[in-house]
Amino acid sequence: MCNWKYFTLLVREPETRKVGNDACVNVSGVKYQLSAEFAGEMVTLLWGLLDNGLRISYKGESYGPFYPAAGPIPFNSYRPFKKTSKEKYIDKIEKLAQLISVPKSALTNDDSVARELINSAGLADEPQASVAFASDNPFETMEFKDAVEAKAAIARWVWIPFGTAFSATD
Repeated sequence: MCNWKYFTLLVREPETRKVGNDACVNVSGVKYQLSAEFAGEMVTLLWGLLDNGLRISYKGESYGPFYPAAGPIPFNSYRPFKKTSKEKYIDKIEKLAQLISVPKSALTNDDSVARELINSAGLADEPQASVAFASDNPFETMEFKDAVEAKAAIARWVWIPFGTAFSATD
């Protein structure tokens, strides 16, 4: 009969694998995080039946034990899909909509509610800024003889030839 430490060395199954760039190795769906010095290297996994952790052999030396960093996905649970840029944008809009609080009564045509909102915001106290209207007539006359003359004046004002902008029958 041999001692326990020697027996656990005998029941290990060696397997050579390349360690990922993130210094992780996957064994039966379980991700083990190794030391950073093993990133991208070929190592021999010493996976023992009686071990709780993963041991490795690299250049004749034994390292470990390394324990699981992330286990497999449990049964009846799923990882969500990665959100697209549109879905992220929609989430931002939903968060903003929750921050903005506009009562439903503000969306109706009830004048009393509108007056109440204006008074609570303090907008009614301030004099409204106004600019005097300058009566510059771009058409040089206020009335036109017929629709064709009016359309011609509009065409001159927007710098578009009369024939391309309007038809004579409109």
